[in-house]
Amino acid sequence: MHISRISILILSCLGCVRAVFNTTLANDIHTAVMTNYNYLVRPSATVTVRAELSVLTINDVDIRAQKMSSSGWISFYWTDSRLTWTPASYGDIEYIYLAASKIWKPELVVDNTVGEIETLGSSDLLFRVKYTGEVKWDPPGVYETQCEIDITWYPFDKQKCSIELTSWGFISNHVTLEHHVTYVNIEDYESNGEWNLLSTELSSSTLTEEGETFSQLVFSMEIQRRSGYYILNVIFPITLVAVLTTVTFLLPADSGEKISYILTILLALAVLLTIIADAMPTTSLHTSVLGVYLSVTLSYAMIAIVITVLTLRLQVKPEGTKVPRWLQKLCTSCLVKIICYKKDDVVELNTKDNQETEDIKKETNIKKIMKEKLKRKPVTSAWNPDDDTVKEVDEENPTDFDDCPYNNKDVAEIIDRFFFYLYAVLNLLTTAAFMIVLGVGSAQAS
Repeated sequence: MHISRISILILSCLGCVRAVFNTTLANDIHTAVMTNYNYLVRPSATVTVRAELSVLTINDVDIRAQKMSSSGWISFYWTDSRLTWTPASYGDIEYIYLAASKIWKPELVVDNTVGEIETLGSSDLLFRVKYTGEVKWDPPGVYETQCEIDITWYPFDKQKCSIELTSWGFISNHVTLEHHVTYVNIEDYESNGEWNLLSTELSSSTLTEEGETFSQLVFSMEIQRRSGYYILNVIFPITLVAVLTTVTFLLPADSGEKISYILTILLALAVLLTIIADAMPTTSLHTSVLGVYLSVTLSYAMIAIVITVLTLRLQVKPEGTKVPRWLQKLCTSCLVKIICYKKDDVVELNTKDNQETEDIKKETNIKKIMKEKLKRKPVTSAWNPDDDTVKEVDEENPTDFDDCPYNNKDVAEIIDRFFFYLYAVLNLLTTAAFMIVLGVGSAQAS
C-alpha cells in the first residue's frame, strides 16, 4: 500500500520535471523543422485552411455611407507536415512559435472592405505551431465592410451585414477555405448602444476571375436598431408637429397670427424632413416609410396654407359684400350639415331706440342696393322703394340666394371648422396607418 503511493508520487514528480520548458530543446526544435524549409512552397497540393471569426464589438453602422465597422480577429488553422517533431525527444514540448516571415501562410483579404484592400495580418504576428504540424494564426483587426442598408422600416429596421474573406493569389485548387466552426464566436462580444446583434450565419462560395476560381467564406451578422432613442427624438416630435397643423383652423383671423403659425409648422416639418433625409443613404433602391409620412404631412401643411389664405381673403372683404353663389350653395347644402353649424346669437346691449335706428339704416341700405340692381337689369315686377317685401326674380337662376343667412365671416368660420374636423381625422388616420405599417412591416421583415 505504501509502496504504490510512493510510486505514484515519484511518477508525478518525474512528470513535472519533464514538463518544464527547456530553451535548448526549443532551439533544437526550431533548427530541426526549419532546416531546408522554403516558406514560398505550400505544404501540400491542396491546403485546407479553416477559419473562425471572433467578434469583440460592432463599432458603428453608418447607414448613409452604407458600411459597418466591427472589431475582432479571425483564427486560421491548417496543417504543414514539414513542421512536425516528436515531443518525447524534446522534453515534451508540444508548441513553438514562428515568425510570419519564416513559414508559409495563406494570402487572404477581406474583399468587401470599404477602405484600402490589404492582406490580413502583420509581419510582427507569431504563428503557433503544434508538434503534429497544425498551425494556428490569429490576426486581429478592425473590419470596415460594405453593408447594403434597407431603410424601409427605419427606425425599426434590421440589417444584415457580412465580412467576406477570400483567398488572394491561390486558386481554389491550391487553397480551399472552410469554416472551422458553425457559428461566429461572440463569447467576448460587448453590446453596442445603437445596434443589437440578433444572430449570425456562415456560408461559403467561390469567386471566378478570368476563368479561375477562388475560395471565399462569408460571415453574416443580423443586427437590429435599438429604437428607443428614435421614438423619443424623431417619431414623437414629427407626430406632434403634424397634429399642430390641425390647430391652424382654430385660430381666429383677427389675431393676425394665422399665416405665421401655419408657415412655422411648414418650416418645422421641412427641417425634420431634411434631417431625416441627411441621415439616409442617397439611393433609390429603398424608400423609407417615415420619409413618406413626413412628405404626406408636409403636403397637408401646404394645403392648409392655401385654405388659410383663401379664408382670410373672404373675411377681410367689406361688410355687405355678397358671398359667391357656388360658395353659398356649398355651405348651405353641405358643410353646415356636416359640422352641425349654428350661427351664434349676438347679444346687443343697445337701447330700443338705437336698435330701431339700426333697422332703419339696414332697410335704407337694402333699398339702395335694389335701386342699383334695377338700373343694371330689368325686373319682372315694379319696385316700390317704400315696400318692405321687395323681391327680384332672376330668370336665368330662378333660385335666389340673396337671402343667404351667412355673411363672409360666417362662411369663413364654417370653412375653418370643416377643415379642422377634416384635418383632425386625416392626421389621426395617417398617423395610425403609419404606425401600423411600420410595426407590421418591420416584424415581417425579420
